[in-house]
Amino acid sequence: LLREQFQLPDNIQVHAYGSGPKPVVSGADVVPNSQLSPTSGTLHTFQISLPAIALTSNPYAGISNSDVLMVWDNSVRLGGRFQNNQTSVSGVDATPGSFYWDATAKVLYLHPADNSDPRSNGRLYEASVRTLAVHGGNGVLVEDVIGEKAYAQNTTGQQGYGILAYGAGTYRRCIGRFSWNHSVGVANSLDAGPLTFDSCQAEDAEPNITNPAPATLFVAFRDGTVTSNVTFSNCVARQPNTANNVKGFYAHGGTVAAVAQDCGAENLLYGAEFDS
Repeated sequence: LLREQFQLPDNIQVHAYGSGPKPVVSGADVVPNSQLSPTSGTLHTFQISLPAIALTSNPYAGISNSDVLMVWDNSVRLGGRFQNNQTSVSGVDATPGSFYWDATAKVLYLHPADNSDPRSNGRLYEASVRTLAVHGGNGVLVEDVIGEKAYAQNTTGQQGYGILAYGAGTYRRCIGRFSWNHSVGVANSLDAGPLTFDSCQAEDAEPNITNPAPATLFVAFRDGTVTSNVTFSNCVARQPNTANNVKGFYAHGGTVAAVAQDCGAENLLYGAEFDS
């Protein structure tokens, strides 16, 4: 498990060997249980100061993180979907399984779902703090890697990718999941060469509720002067439940040519939409 924005240089190959689980690159950091403290005037709320949130960026969207958008309790999201997060300490205290991020004070408040004490309940708490988990360079080959829990926003936009393929290359048997707005995506602007997602999975993209742009599981985008070619082959797009504004496979932009071959979509009203 790597907790970082895993940036791959151009023309590199990344392979996972052996018969065990795929290696995971996470956009979330551990919230140390022992450093949580009870919040004064509340019954079940605990807090921690997080002044050193990892400074990562999304070069495609031109934003860097300033907010914690999701908190995890043993890999279960506190607050459920993004729109259920709280906006005050009192809201957290009244809602088991929720959290509130005070972006000004840089303090995280959380309320365990079972009203337990997080300092002693033995559970793992994480805060998603990075815009990207896996960020591929140009001409890469990446096999059997999972990118997850990438959420970030600031005052000008929201983006999060489990896997962002920024140029040409091949991603094989990779998984992008638990991401804000997009799970696996491409801003294929560095090279007009082909980009292929082969036998990949995209799972559980968080719908973008503050911006009319659709959330996607797989997205191909190109808006330049030379056409880029993107192929989704034997890929599967999955949501935990049907979401109105989440697309399984989405291609847009004036100069992207996208093809989906032998792909599937589960729990989606919009399995595929190509407007390019």
